[in-house]
Amino acid sequence: MRNFFKILLLLLIINLLSHTQNFNEVFITKKNPILKDFPILKSRSFSRTESNSTISTTGIDTKIYGYWDYQSNGGAINYIDVNPLDPNNIHIISMISTDSTDAIAVSMSRRVVYNFSYDAGESWGIPKIVPNIRAGYPSLTAIFDLYESYIAAISSHSLLSGYLRSSLYIDDYEGAGNFLTYITPLIQTGTDNPISPAIAQTSNGNIILAASLPTTSSLGGLAVIVFNLADRTWGNWTQFETFPNHSGRIAIATGSNGYAAVIWRSNTNPDSLLLRQSTNNGLSWNQKLTIDYENENTGPCWTGFDAIYNGTDLYVTYTKSKYTMNGYSLANEVCFWKSSTMNTVTILDSNTYPYLMKSTGIDNIQTNHNFAFNFPSIGLNSTKTRIYVGVDVFIQGEVDQDGFNYSDILLFYSDDYGISWTLPQNLTRTYNVDERYVSLAPYSPNLNDSNYVYLVYQEDKIPGANFATNSSEARPVSGVKTKFLKFNTDYIPRGTASISVNTNWNMISLPIDTVIEKTSIFPDASSNAFTLGSSGGYVMENQLAVGKAYWIKFSNSSEYSLIGKKPKSLKIPVKKGWNMIGSLSEEITVDKITSSPPGIIVSKFYGYSAGYVVINILKPGKGYWVKVHSDGLLNLITK
Repeated sequence: MRNFFKILLLLLIINLLSHTQNFNEVFITKKNPILKDFPILKSRSFSRTESNSTISTTGIDTKIYGYWDYQSNGGAINYIDVNPLDPNNIHIISMISTDSTDAIAVSMSRRVVYNFSYDAGESWGIPKIVPNIRAGYPSLTAIFDLYESYIAAISSHSLLSGYLRSSLYIDDYEGAGNFLTYITPLIQTGTDNPISPAIAQTSNGNIILAASLPTTSSLGGLAVIVFNLADRTWGNWTQFETFPNHSGRIAIATGSNGYAAVIWRSNTNPDSLLLRQSTNNGLSWNQKLTIDYENENTGPCWTGFDAIYNGTDLYVTYTKSKYTMNGYSLANEVCFWKSSTMNTVTILDSNTYPYLMKSTGIDNIQTNHNFAFNFPSIGLNSTKTRIYVGVDVFIQGEVDQDGFNYSDILLFYSDDYGISWTLPQNLTRTYNVDERYVSLAPYSPNLNDSNYVYLVYQEDKIPGANFATNSSEARPVSGVKTKFLKFNTDYIPRGTASISVNTNWNMISLPIDTVIEKTSIFPDASSNAFTLGSSGGYVMENQLAVGKAYWIKFSNSSEYSLIGKKPKSLKIPVKKGWNMIGSLSEEITVDKITSSPPGIIVSKFYGYSAGYVVINILKPGKGYWVKVHSDGLLNLITK
């Protein structure tokens, strides 16, 4: 009988708890081997919470629309240029298909589209189609013509008399979109000729094209040709490299005093990034140099590179990856090389930076877009004292329902000629939108004592689309847009934020968008900062980052003021199980928090104030617990 009453009493207690608590979780304070009296959470069971996704985009619509992702097979993405005498005048191009049903690699509906803005990108005219069919991987530069104006010059290949052949298209006047065609001479008859041409104007006013000889050609390799702008005549092709010593990707740049450079990647053993320079405007070329090559540790990736001159000093940005017996690692580095030192500097390594793709996991990788970083682009400010590098980036686990990675655009800059670089800024940071193929203007303006960077990129709702749906990762119809963005790299929207703490342990987060030393914010804290590590245990952190939550102990209640950029949105990576997350600079209700993939949130959100409590509002400066059933992202966006 005594045992019966014990069981009855236990059932009554359980029933009482189930009616007085709104959550089916048990929280305990447990001795921690690292931190005494450290509060931790222990799960007993959960109920699933579904979330609804929202769509938001960034950038200015340039009115260039089309179908399919054709940029993935090209070389350096040179799709924007700015008139240096009038930075309100901006030229852009893109490559699209005009037919949603024509998705093969040899699409006859493939076109190059041009547009122009006269008001610094705030509005755009009616897009003009460049006069060619089966257009191939174009390149743009604004050339200084005989009438002392900057007009668009575009290079691309097209189908002419049954064979592929490169052409030059020069506009009638600035912004007209009325192009005259100049077909390159034949390097050989009865077969395909050089394709995918890159373009640049030399210091004497002539134009250089560097193009690939396709595998369908009897020659193969890489060739260069000069166009005399004064009399509008072509020289002869100069063959640089023979197949298979050229993998099809090219970057071209021109500097002062007759300097010019062609950079390409060789996919023979060893994989190499190669360079030839000219000091007489392309009339002759020096012997080739090796910028980087595959060794026992790393090798240059095949997903793009770019180059620009600062006077006669050549700057090159590219990506490289660790190389093992199993091939290249998906985690890679963005690099910067310059000819004056012949040295490479790593701008950012995705192996060591949080949240960036380390491995595919369940993710699917698009052909020709294989790494964490892809297709870097380089530019300068108008005074040539600041170097910009933009790159496409995959965030770990940010995928669509089929497991294909969404891409964002990162920007870095250097004010000491490439010796040191800023931490990356995510310029897009959107949910369920794919942004890639960033192209920086070669020279962006300095306006009102601020350094702006001008860029274009491709926006798509479907990630992973390749240049043809007959590839191994065939995707649904892809509708793409070209977006323009101008970003003030000197402007920091500053505001005052505060963090209130209590005596003893506090779970806090940063209400400003930064990475900063703990001692710089909390010099009088009585403990180090601890956060949840990848293995599930607590780890000490010296640097605090936005989006993460930390345990810090204080001897007294206090309030700390911070000044800096307030984040309006965050994508917070989460792992299966319990996670500590930060918040925004403004309050956000939990019902506004979405996840990617949708529906992974399986618990309430819990805050801490001398004990755990269920919360409905995430507040600035506070940290929170939440549980998810699989790896993914939590998306926090203010109104």
